[in-house]
Amino acid sequence: MAKLVVVTAEPNGRRPKSTRRWPKAGLLLLGIIIFLLLVLTDSAPVADALPAPTAQQVSAGRDAILQLRASRSGVGGVNEVRLGADHLEALSALATHGFRPDRLDLFVFDSVLYVHASHKLPFGRWVNVVAETPGGGDGFPSLRMKIGSVPLSPYASRLLISTLRAGMGLTGAEIPALDDLVRQLVVQEDRLAITINLPNKMGVLDGVLGAQNNVNPTLVVEAYCRLARAQKLSPQTDFAMQVRRAFPADHTAQATSESNSAAFVALAMAIVDKRVGSLAGVNASQLDACQMPEIPIMLHGRHDLSKHWALSAALSVGSGTQISEAMGEWKELADSLTKQSKFQPGDPTGFSFVDISADRSGFRTADAASNEALAGKMAARLARVTQNEILPRSLLSLEEGPAVDFAQKYGSLEDPRFTEAIRNINSVLDQEGLLRP
Repeated sequence: MAKLVVVTAEPNGRRPKSTRRWPKAGLLLLGIIIFLLLVLTDSAPVADALPAPTAQQVSAGRDAILQLRASRSGVGGVNEVRLGADHLEALSALATHGFRPDRLDLFVFDSVLYVHASHKLPFGRWVNVVAETPGGGDGFPSLRMKIGSVPLSPYASRLLISTLRAGMGLTGAEIPALDDLVRQLVVQEDRLAITINLPNKMGVLDGVLGAQNNVNPTLVVEAYCRLARAQKLSPQTDFAMQVRRAFPADHTAQATSESNSAAFVALAMAIVDKRVGSLAGVNASQLDACQMPEIPIMLHGRHDLSKHWALSAALSVGSGTQISEAMGEWKELADSLTKQSKFQPGDPTGFSFVDISADRSGFRTADAASNEALAGKMAARLARVTQNEILPRSLLSLEEGPAVDFAQKYGSLEDPRFTEAIRNINSVLDQEGLLRP
């Protein structure tokens, strides 16, 4: 017979000590969490609220990024990158605009490099990180950091960065030891020179916001190989045909946000460059058996529009709609510069609202198709899409070319004249494009 065990109170009527300790431990843990939130976060951001980047800043930022990319092809991957005040302002503006509401502010003052970064949390709180270093010496520079109201010594700051580096290694990144990553940092009055060793494989950093993408690489490879096989059997230059192949009619009944997202990345790999697959973590070796024939794919007789649409759609599902929208606008701002710009040599193509229309159609379509509630409906539309639905022909008459003086006519990306132009583009896409009712 089973015995009934009865737990009684202690003789004095109190509960057992082990039971009494739990509420106290819970309250202590809650107190620690609240304390950490208060000391590690603030009620306001420390980084400045920067305006949207100008055309000059976009091109200065691109120049800085090109220098960083070049370091990968230097001897042993090592190269010296020189950044002036205009580069730092540009990188700050691009990061703040692309990842808003988060903010970044890089600047040099009195030969000291400052980094102010702010990340927004719920309930009006901000994680603020302030770092400063005078540079000098060989290896990773000594720096002081402050997180919220907690200052860190140079030793603690280095330990924290080393821990973050180790964590990135778990994502597939191959980050060298700190002193090998940064060989030297020289900070002068208003500029800096950094000798850096960027690895060829940076894990999630190789995707613009790879840490947040949820695109299935297996489905991407399957969709890309399907496109490559179809193009080999029946070469087509019509972009609408390529979209229909990416969303075959016999698959629409089973379409999900996951399968649609994979199809957009595969389409951009086929139309733009296979390296777009990095947004989903696709390895080049996975594509050895699938080679897309190099045939220009046209949208309304232009191969640039098909690339704008496809890449914007892929960026939307792989990096987020906001960064996709921002990158399209940045590209057009850079193209609007005259050839006299020191950051834009040669003869730029000029600002184009037609290109922006293709960008917006791409990322807005992908945003809708990656919504689970709309996945089937959008896949069915894409399976029978026409060029005019992809980009309504009426938008082809919008302003574009070197003669468009963007700064004089539209001011900036935050100017009411520009935002009105974007509203008009959205209206046409909503009424005549893939997002129509």
